[in-house]
Amino acid sequence: MLEVLRTGVDLVAVHSPVRTSANDNDNALMHRFRIPNGRFIEIWSVEE
Repeated sequence: MLEVLRTGVDLVAVHSPVRTSANDNDNALMHRFRIPNGRFIEIWSVEE
């Protein structure tokens, strides 16, 4: 699933959750957001 989020006037983030394993937890998702300067913001979430 790929979704484009408009989070501000000039900020468009491309969101692509990736299922992976974090801290030996198989329910972890890594959310990576690309920001205009070419860098990424990564946010980890865990499904219960």
